[in-house]
Amino acid sequence: MKFLRRLAVLALLAVAALPLSVPANAAPTTASAQTAYAPSCPSNRLCVWSGSYFSGNRGSYLIPDNSCVNFITPPKYSAYNRQSQSITLSEGTCANPGRSFYIDPGEEVRAILPNGIRSASRCSLCRTADGK
Repeated sequence: MKFLRRLAVLALLAVAALPLSVPANAAPTTASAQTAYAPSCPSNRLCVWSGSYFSGNRGSYLIPDNSCVNFITPPKYSAYNRQSQSITLSEGTCANPGRSFYIDPGEEVRAILPNGIRSASRCSLCRTADGK
């Protein structure tokens, strides 16, 4: 009986780990298809979407140097950096950024999970100090 109960729990965990659905506009995973697919985003902007794989509502932001922008309707789950500088994306707000990571110029991030992002900042002096 314990074995069957454990088996059932493991099966439920495996099913829960599967994605509920795949967005209709999900990008293909082959290298040639990835280069052919590009989300719509004005030049010199950071674009963020409310859903993964560039789905949902899109926001377009100019992130000036030495500044931080809180997204009006957080969180965001995909991003495309069309600016010429690297940008830091953070799970928290500008005042309390939490975990953060860089997105380089021209880089696309199709799925920012599990918490999404709530702010973006740019500091060219900070990147130089990090050696990146």
